[in-house]
Amino acid sequence: METKIGKLLTWLNESPSFNISSKIGIHETPHTGRGVILTNDKLHRNEVIISVPSTHQLNFHTVLYHISKYNTDINLLGITIPRSTENDKNYLKDLNRNDPRFFYYSQLSQEFLVSLSSFQLLSLYILSEWILLPYWSQNNSSDEYESDIKPIQSFWQPFFDVWPTKLELSSFPAIWDCDPDSYYKYLLEYLPFETSINYKRISNLIQIDWKVIQPVLSSWIDHMNSQQINNGLNCVLPTISDLYYQFLHIYTIINSRCLYAEVPLKSDDVKNNFTLVPYVDFLNHTSKADGHCIPSLNKLKKVKSCGIGEFQIRCGSMGYKMLKEEIFLNYGAHSNDFLLNEYGFVISDDKNLDWNFVNISNSVESLLENNSKMIKFLKENDYWGEYTINYDSISYRTLIALSLLVTKDVRRVEKLMQGLISEEFFLPKINLLLKSILTNYKTKYTNNLDYLLRTPIIEENTFCRQNVISLIKGTLKIIDHHLESM
Repeated sequence: METKIGKLLTWLNESPSFNISSKIGIHETPHTGRGVILTNDKLHRNEVIISVPSTHQLNFHTVLYHISKYNTDINLLGITIPRSTENDKNYLKDLNRNDPRFFYYSQLSQEFLVSLSSFQLLSLYILSEWILLPYWSQNNSSDEYESDIKPIQSFWQPFFDVWPTKLELSSFPAIWDCDPDSYYKYLLEYLPFETSINYKRISNLIQIDWKVIQPVLSSWIDHMNSQQINNGLNCVLPTISDLYYQFLHIYTIINSRCLYAEVPLKSDDVKNNFTLVPYVDFLNHTSKADGHCIPSLNKLKKVKSCGIGEFQIRCGSMGYKMLKEEIFLNYGAHSNDFLLNEYGFVISDDKNLDWNFVNISNSVESLLENNSKMIKFLKENDYWGEYTINYDSISYRTLIALSLLVTKDVRRVEKLMQGLISEEFFLPKINLLLKSILTNYKTKYTNNLDYLLRTPIIEENTFCRQNVISLIKGTLKIIDHHLESM
């Protein structure tokens, strides 16, 4: 890995705008993986730690820029490669005209590319540059080619080389669901309710995105097979099933490593506003919202520049003084179920207690299902669904729904919503119902936990099972705290 990180730094240093503090370095442990640590001196508040130029980030704009090198029909002012000046024309002349990307990227229309989401475009492009380009180069050869010709390599290869393996990213519930051969599919039925909601949401997005890019990949595979026959080659080429598994891997890489950044061409949808930033993605998450590192994007001012802007990491208010101390970045105020679904890990429940919660929506909604009047009232007032409790309290949405259930009095609940009646009026009655609900949840999650703790391990990565165990323990901790206080 040190060699790969060295090559990554060499690649980044090709840009004069790249800067990394001499006080930090990469540290790797079997338990926590890679992280950034303080290697010497001190880091002070607001000190720039890492600065990565726009040209070396992967996002909607930079992908279009690189595709436009090989497809002259892609022409978006301020985004794609300019072709107006003599210098621009000379630059294009320097490209290898035998590069197979001239053919494959020419199949992509500007209208199609712009219509894609950031996830769809980046997945398709990374599949092309990381997985397919070696096959394209090989398939493009013939007997007349000299043996010493170097294979074509992607500009992004040093970035690809430091990405985590499939095994390292095997802890995402959505991947257990989407991968037909996953070892961990059995774990899905033991997940807490909220975690199940999130993994199903992500699984659905994965399948939608795959359906969008699959026709392009299938067309490319057909051409590769025809080209191989014409060139008299007999190499093993990837199938569409092979690319689907690669797509799942790439999808988790994007999802777990992207950083929020406004993408002008896609600014109307927050899900599209992200960028992948080399080296910055080595920074691990902390649940502490303040004090550690501060990310920022310095937007581009030059119209002809590539990308969306320089991405910087500055030291937070606490600073860093202890050698080998890990330098953290807060990914957001996220519960463990969100962290597992989006990033593939959970953190100590004690450290994340403020953000964890239990979703009891399915129980509350089932109690309401035969009362259309109550359901209509809750929907009209935007109090339908998302009934949660955290360690210290129940959410106001839950309070409203349970108050309606125990009193069946719409007028009184309306007064509660208006602040004309105190919550204390409803709490004694709510507690009886809530105790029953939580007791049922406790029984279910305790049984799930017991099964996972006593069942022999069959999978190669015990980290996945341990994450689910941690989630269940955290859920039971919240439930027990409320039951004990009743």
